Amino acid sequence: MPAPCRAAALTLSWAPGGTAVPGGGEPGTRRTAVVEVRNNGAGECTLRGYPLVRLGRSDTAETLFDQVAVAPVTVSLGRGSTARLVLTFVAARQDGPGGIDPARASITLPGTSAVKELPWPWGPVARPAGGTHPGNQVSPVVP
Repeated sequence: MPAPCRAAALTLSWAPGGTAVPGGGEPGTRRTAVVEVRNNGAGECTLRGYPLVRLGRSDTAETLFDQVAVAPVTVSLGRGSTARLVLTFVAARQDGPGGIDPARASITLPGTSAVKELPWPWGPVARPAGGTHPGNQVSPVVP
C-alpha cells in the first residue's frame, strides 16, 4: 500500500458541485461546498478519514463536526489525481447575531499536521453563542 500523503504534496481548491453561492445564501438554509484535494507529489499516496476544518479566525472560529453518516474509506491518489471533501454548513444573516463571516477555511487533512487555507467566498455561517453548530459538518476525504 502506498505511504500516507504528505501535506506538502497536496493542494486544495474549491470545486464545482456544491450548493453554496458566493456571498451567502438564504439564512437558515443548509449549503454545501466541495473542496478538491490534488496530489502534486512525485508518487502515489493515501488519505483516510475526516479533515479538521475551522472557519474564521482562531479566536472566533467555527469548527465543523465530522459527518459520521459517511464512512471513511482509504483513498489512493496517484500523481496529479484528485479526491474531494464536502463542507456542509448553515447560512446566516450578514448582519445578524449567531453567525460568523469567515474570511477563510483552515483545513488540516487526515494524517497530516499542516494547515491549508482557502479564502471563504460563501458568506456568513450560523454559529450559536454557546459553541459550534451541529449543522456545520465535514465529510471524510472521498474519491
